[in-house]
Amino acid sequence: MRGSRAGLSGAVGSDGYTEIAPDDVVRALHELTGWAMEHGARLDGLQVTRSSLEDVYLSLTDAQSKGDSRPDSIAAQAAGD
Repeated sequence: MRGSRAGLSGAVGSDGYTEIAPDDVVRALHELTGWAMEHGARLDGLQVTRSSLEDVYLSLTDAQSKGDSRPDSIAAQAAGD
């Protein structure tokens, strides 16, 4: 999904999936599913996950060492085109 208004673009990983971490998951899912319906795309591999407490802790401690204070707490993953 290139050129998205809600920041839904991301690099396709080696597994063929694109992982994103939007600030507003509901808005992002609405835009993603709307785009898929308009373009006849299937989202067979769509997953929405919340980070575990351990993931958040590791993200925070890694972010602090890099000078970034915002953890990625939610990630949406869908099959890439």
